[in-house]
Amino acid sequence: MAQEHGAEPVLVVPLDATDEDVEHDGVLNQVVWGLWPVIAWLLPVFLFLTRMATDSDGWEALLLLLASPVVLPVIALAGLLPRFILRRERRGRVSAGTFVTTLMLLHWWGMALFALAQRGTGDSGSLSSSLQSWQSWLPPGLNSALSVAGMTIMIAAWLGAAALAARGFARGRSGRAWTPWAALLAPPLLLAAILCAAYIIHLFGERDASGNTEADVVWMSVDDAVTRKEAHWDAAQEHLAPLREAITPVGWIAQAGWYDGVTYGDTLDSYRDRGEYAMLVVWRVDIPVSPTDAASTLERALPETGWTVLVRPENVADSGAEFRADGEHGYDLLVSLNSSSAADSEQAGTATAERSTTVTLTMRSPDYWTEGQGLLEWSDLATAEQVDEVWGEVPRRFSFDDWPALRAVAAKPW
Repeated sequence: MAQEHGAEPVLVVPLDATDEDVEHDGVLNQVVWGLWPVIAWLLPVFLFLTRMATDSDGWEALLLLLASPVVLPVIALAGLLPRFILRRERRGRVSAGTFVTTLMLLHWWGMALFALAQRGTGDSGSLSSSLQSWQSWLPPGLNSALSVAGMTIMIAAWLGAAALAARGFARGRSGRAWTPWAALLAPPLLLAAILCAAYIIHLFGERDASGNTEADVVWMSVDDAVTRKEAHWDAAQEHLAPLREAITPVGWIAQAGWYDGVTYGDTLDSYRDRGEYAMLVVWRVDIPVSPTDAASTLERALPETGWTVLVRPENVADSGAEFRADGEHGYDLLVSLNSSSAADSEQAGTATAERSTTVTLTMRSPDYWTEGQGLLEWSDLATAEQVDEVWGEVPRRFSFDDWPALRAVAAKPW
């Protein structure tokens, strides 16, 4: 073909040219081209097995399991479609070209992110995703955003790769050799950065009842953890002491034979199992008055000692009357009144009437972050004498301004 004088030369690529005829595509492009069938078949299988092995295998996992002989080959063949088109256009290829390779790498990363972040569906609602099973602190909103992002990238990248392949698009001299490397490395690095940022925000975000973040306490030593828990225990006991005095100054039995002082809650958003706790203080005492008189005493004593009554008994029967109240700084209180015999009260050394009332106080403190990386072995911290005065056959009776050490209560022997 004749060329006009002074015109720019035009590069013409024959239809049967190999990739090297256009331009060498680089090692990564060629490796991806060779591994493409392996990735297309094994990646969906791996992601499916991962979901089945975690807590995210809901009803859709069961349906997918039943349909897997059809669904998994369809996914694999769809992933291979751009490669089939390119091979049909020109045999002897050693790479798909920079742009198609880049898009397919993004497609596979998107597929992985979508599968790992997609929450399952159970009988009573959504299940944790595979990602949340590994990172339990991951907020549901961020997990959902990652799932949507993965699905969007997976679909958009596949459509782009199929469209470029259908047009016979080769990388040519306008491509950038680093873009496949960016598509290979940037998604996992970006995901890691997002998770690290969310983790740091989580650790340094919400504060517990003492004003600490989880980061303030999560790396505490055992000694510091014991000291902090005992301080919370003493604060809870001091909060309840005025009400105990108003009911009776002596004869109190600690923990009523069941509770071990530390209970674990879920009001704080911890990434750890048992990452938050509250103090559970239980006292029982027999007083030589009828349940009706005991209820009258409580009606007066609760407001006077700083408690706001939320629920009061309409009719005080011989047993089962309850008061519920809130205190300052997030304390919750349950007061139970039960009629007891004079013989029971004489054993407590408090009976002066034929009938008496057993008063049980159950108080829960606000929640605190769990200190350190593990649970404390209280049995190694308390002496036998300390444990026996709470859990022995004849437990000690305390005055209103005295209480057992937390280590003695938490070292419950059964």
